Amino acid sequence: MPKGNPNPSPETRFKKGVSGNPGGKTKKHRQLEMKLAVKAARIRERMLSSLQDNLDAGGDALQFIEGATLKLIKDSEDRGFGMAIATVDNKSSDGSMSPDRITREIIDVKPKGKE
Repeated sequence: MPKGNPNPSPETRFKKGVSGNPGGKTKKHRQLEMKLAVKAARIRERMLSSLQDNLDAGGDALQFIEGATLKLIKDSEDRGFGMAIATVDNKSSDGSMSPDRITREIIDVKPKGKE
């Protein structure tokens, strides 16, 4: 069932040609986020490949990895590519607010023209 006023007054309606989210991201900002996300994905791939090579050769490269670095790279990718959607089913069998099931859905977003 739809919510809200189906017939709002002219004073409160969205005005023609005026954004409903004037403080939202600009096209340039979204493009920059996507560009940085692609760079972050490339950096992470190179970093993980280098780590794997080091570990395969008997090295201990993991001592040089900091959580903050990994978080920075992941956050950059999430901003540009979108994050996984997690839903929580609050209908627990015991009546508590603890979820019985958590569902994750990975959204595959590829930059246009790239595959």
